[in-house]
Amino acid sequence: MKMQDPAAGLFHATCHSRFGHMRAISDGHHLIRLDWDQDSFAAPDNPDDVSRETCRQLAAYLAGRQTFFDLPLRPERTSEAGRFWLTAMARIPY
Repeated sequence: MKMQDPAAGLFHATCHSRFGHMRAISDGHHLIRLDWDQDSFAAPDNPDDVSRETCRQLAAYLAGRQTFFDLPLRPERTSEAGRFWLTAMARIPY
């Protein structure tokens, strides 16, 4: 049975870092998910402005050139508890 790519039909760009590969997934207007894999992702990138900007900001953050993120967010499938923890984590300073 072939597994469907969970990012199919969405936009995504792979960000390479010393922590592995992160894939910024966008609905075309908002960052909805950030996936992580130590190796790589099977599906090729299908980037848009949001996913590319997410990778740019992640690279700047990890290099110490940026201390905050300015991205349009709309986390998908997030429970009330999940939103609480995302909000709490967003308050952790650089």
